[in-house]
Amino acid sequence: MSMVKNSFIFLCGIFWILAGARAEVAEIGLTELGVGTVGIDTGLASDILGKNPDAAEIIEQINRCADMDFDEAEKQVLKRILMTDMGGVAALEKEGKAYLNARINALMQQGMFEEVLLLTDQIPVKNRSAEIKRMRAEALFASGKTAEACAETDAFEEEAFIRAVCAETVGKESESALAFDVYRESAAVGHPFFDAAGDVFYRGLTVDLPEGKPDVWEMPIVARTFGVEIFNRPLDKKQLWTLVNQDTVPAAVKEQAKQMLKENNSEEKESHILADLITLAKVRKRLKPALTAEEVVGIHHVGVH
Repeated sequence: MSMVKNSFIFLCGIFWILAGARAEVAEIGLTELGVGTVGIDTGLASDILGKNPDAAEIIEQINRCADMDFDEAEKQVLKRILMTDMGGVAALEKEGKAYLNARINALMQQGMFEEVLLLTDQIPVKNRSAEIKRMRAEALFASGKTAEACAETDAFEEEAFIRAVCAETVGKESESALAFDVYRESAAVGHPFFDAAGDVFYRGLTVDLPEGKPDVWEMPIVARTFGVEIFNRPLDKKQLWTLVNQDTVPAAVKEQAKQMLKENNSEEKESHILADLITLAKVRKRLKPALTAEEVVGIHHVGVH
């Protein structure tokens, strides 16, 4: 494993609290190439991942971090890395789109929806691809900003589905029932949880909760219809945080989602203690210029488990 790889993976698992990212809006004059490495000034150097890193390797590591369970201190480290402006790192600029998408996906999977919005805010509207617009709308919805998410539905091809979701979440029941009927008549496919929940909620049918995993947009109506039964399906952190943030989700479902998030963060993590200790020393030296005096002391008193 290369030095860059060791450093990045360890940054995703070390135990100390870093200060939150300091948001500084990037300049508007972004090139298409530069959009992929857009970020904010977090106090970390733009070459924190290496002066000439292997972009494919970095992206693979970010993807691995997306589904890992971190405590709050570890999430701060991950957030700070993913939010850093990497402009000028040629290898990452070359793979800009893939690098940006991986960062956004990791932030989404970790429930860092506000960070997704802050990151995409750095991209001028004219430079935002349809994919970025969809990710941004999903982050708004998952963070509980439903009205704002529904105002950006032009980013979606499935108009009938999104209209039905938005009507169900922010509209009157009579309007949402009509929107659901229009959606069902559109013969849209790929949303079995929304189909099942709507058939029960609006049509009074007896339908079982489908197998698989609902997406973010399906979560509110599924929670309202099936209640805590939703936890019999393999939900990830992004979906659990959506349940916590959405006002229309029943209180019992919210509380169970919160508890599951706490349990995920408290799970013991595997550690090769000596290898981690060696890497910690190297990482500390690398990050030290960007840390406050208190944070440097915190690193020296890190708890190793």
